[in-house]
Amino acid sequence: MDPFYDLDAAAIALEQLSIERRERSKQFKDALPHLADIEAGSYSVVESGAARKNWKLCIQEEDEEVATEIVFTLQGVLSKANLVPKQIRDCRPNNIIKLSQYAELSGLGTKLFEDGMANTSIIHDNFAQHFGGGTPVFPWIPATGPTGTIFSANNRLFTLKIDSPTEQSTEFEPGVDPVGMLERLKTRDLFHGPENIVKYFKMSVDDDSGEIKYLPTVPGTFKVGDLVEMQGSFVAIMTTQNQIKVTTRLHALTALDNSLTKAADKGRAAFQAKVVLNQKQVRRKIGYFYEDSEEGQASKKQHTGDDKRMQYH
Repeated sequence: MDPFYDLDAAAIALEQLSIERRERSKQFKDALPHLADIEAGSYSVVESGAARKNWKLCIQEEDEEVATEIVFTLQGVLSKANLVPKQIRDCRPNNIIKLSQYAELSGLGTKLFEDGMANTSIIHDNFAQHFGGGTPVFPWIPATGPTGTIFSANNRLFTLKIDSPTEQSTEFEPGVDPVGMLERLKTRDLFHGPENIVKYFKMSVDDDSGEIKYLPTVPGTFKVGDLVEMQGSFVAIMTTQNQIKVTTRLHALTALDNSLTKAADKGRAAFQAKVVLNQKQVRRKIGYFYEDSEEGQASKKQHTGDDKRMQYH
C-alpha cells in the first residue's frame, strides 16, 4: 500500500462505514444482505438453465418456479482493480473470452470483513456438500496480502453464444469501452450480454438532510485506496478437468469514500515539492592535478596553455 496512505485511519473508517451500511440495509426488506449475514439454511444450490452447466446460490422459495439468486454486499478498501482493459495484443477468441472486469478488496483486519470471509468458507463447504464426493470441488483458500485478507471478484466481458444461445447482445456500460475497442471484438459467436454487465455507482450524501443517493459513474472514478462496496454472487462452474470451481462474480462496485486516497495524494505531492526545494546544484571536477614543480608547471603549460592547477571540462 502507498506509504502516504493512513492504514490505521482507513481501518477505523472502514469498520464504522461497514457497520452503518449493514444496519441500514436491515431496515429495508429487499436490501441486499451483507456477506456475513447469508445464513446456511436460507439458500440452496440451483443449477442454471444455461447451455454450459453452472450452479448458483439461490434463496429457497418452494412456491416459485424461478429461483432468486443471492447477491451480497461487502465493504473494503480497493487494493487492486482492472476495470477497463488497456491493451489487447492477442485477439484470438480463446484470449478474448478471458477478458474480465476485476476488483480486489482488503478488509484491513476489520471484524465484519473477516466475518464475511468466514461465511465464504461455509458457503464453499455447502457447495461441496451439494455435489457430494462424486465430483471434486476446488477448496477455497483465502488470499492474503500486506494489509490482511483479500477478497476478489470478477466478471467476464464476453459470453460465447454456444454457452447462452438465448441471450442477446447489449451495450457496454459507460466508461467500460471508451474508444470502442471492445465493441469491435464482438462477433456472431462472441457477445457482451446481461450476465457480463458490471454497474458502477458513487454514493452521495446530502449535507443538510443526510439523504443517501447512488449516482451512476464510470470505472475511472475508482482509485486504489478508496473505500468501496462490492456487490457479487457465487457461481460454481465445471472445469475442463471435470472439477467444480466456485467463483465470485462481480455485479456492481460503489464508491463510498475517497477522502483517504485524496489525503495520500496531497501528502505525496507535498513531499515531492519539498524534495524539489531541497535539491542543490552539484558541480563536478574533471581533469588532472599537477605538482608545484617547475617541470610540472612547464608540462602543464605545454599541454594546456595555462597555469591553473586543474583542468575543468
